[in-house]
Amino acid sequence: MFHYILSNIKSLFGNEISEAVFLGNREVIELNKIIDYQSVIQSPDQAIGPVSVPDNRERSDTYYNIAFLIDEKWRVIVCPDGIQWILQVRKGSLDGRPAWNGVSFCRSRTGLSRATREKARNISPEVEAQLAQLPDWVES
Repeated sequence: MFHYILSNIKSLFGNEISEAVFLGNREVIELNKIIDYQSVIQSPDQAIGPVSVPDNRERSDTYYNIAFLIDEKWRVIVCPDGIQWILQVRKGSLDGRPAWNGVSFCRSRTGLSRATREKARNISPEVEAQLAQLPDWVES
């Protein structure tokens, strides 16, 4: 994935970007030395397009305001206006990626906890802890 990202950066900037990249520890590396272009081009398991672009559509798999994931089928998001939590279930697809449908819309942590236990059922202690850390009410 690292190679894929670097090759996309280089292709975006073309000749306008230096062949060297400064790393956090001030080490300089040459882009051409770390990118294996053949594996980037021919690898079928690589994503096409941006790796993960935040999306403002609540149904999107890459929605920008995910509060937390419950499991692979359930998640909680904050609506775009910041006035409610939305318990969502994974269902269908949107632009070739998984889509999410809202099943409960809650303003209070108590309501969200109840909806999560009723709908998502067997939630882990980690999810219970995440729910407990939320404020009593959604803050807009």
